[in-house]
This record gives sequence, C-alpha cells and structure tokens, in this order.
Amino acid sequence: MFLSFYLYLGKNAEGRMFVNKIELNPAIVFEDNFNISDEEMKKMKERSHKYCFIANSLSKDVEIQIN
Repeated sequence: MFLSFYLYLGKNAEGRMFVNKIELNPAIVFEDNFNISDEEMKKMKERSHKYCFIANSLSKDVEIQIN
C-alpha cells in the first residue's frame, strides 16, 4: 500500500492556525488473481475510515477526505 496525503490549514474559533482538512490518497495493489467487486471495495473504504487512527484522533472540525 502506498499513501500520499495533503494537509490544509485554517484558523479555528480562537484565531489559531490548525489543520482543518486532511486528504488521504491510498493506493492499494492486489495480486493479479485477486478480484474484488465495487461494493466490497466501498465497504472496505467505509470500514477503513471508521477505524482510522487519524480520523478518530481529530476534532469534528477537521474534514477527512479519502480518494
């Protein structure tokens, strides 16, 4: 798996700079004979976000986008 990411900065309610958006761009490579349906991939993405350490460590003000 390869992961690139972008962090976006903004100001919070107190006027302090903070990361207000994180864009994750994972690339998952399967073996040649491995097949997965679009529905299974969607479920895997949803589970990954639900249990993501980064997403679960941040405040609600931070947007997480997984491409």
